[in-house]
Amino acid sequence: MELTRIRGVETEAEVRPLPACRVLVSHVYNDAQVVAASRQPALQGKRLAQVPEHIVTLGVRYDNPAWVNVAANVRLVGRQFEDDLNTLPLNAYTVVDLQLSRPIAKWGEVFLALENLLNETYAIARTSDGIVSIGGPRLVRDGFRVTYPRWMGR
Repeated sequence: MELTRIRGVETEAEVRPLPACRVLVSHVYNDAQVVAASRQPALQGKRLAQVPEHIVTLGVRYDNPAWVNVAANVRLVGRQFEDDLNTLPLNAYTVVDLQLSRPIAKWGEVFLALENLLNETYAIARTSDGIVSIGGPRLVRDGFRVTYPRWMGR
């Protein structure tokens, strides 16, 4: 019989130090492990592959529709393992994202988003042969966002 157990807690707190500013902090704790593995006893007690034990996010948002809206997020992802036997560790990493937006009508806004702002290099996968896949580099996106159903006049 194979049996896994996944327990966890997710917490989130929000503070509004100013009417236009919000600070959010969240934490996810995952206790995900193999508790029984009769066909593969070496797996018993190991963490599930690709499940970090901790993920922490800090977000700050400033809303001023007359000027600009700013949202910044810092995400810390804890150490995890690529494989079931927990022999291929993936190190913890931190990613920073930033988004600027400005409403240009009651139904739409323009935006500029920078993902992985600091261009952090971090492993998202690895093989036993030593090949490491890395997360995306800095990505810049811009565009126009339409808010439904306001664009239909409702």
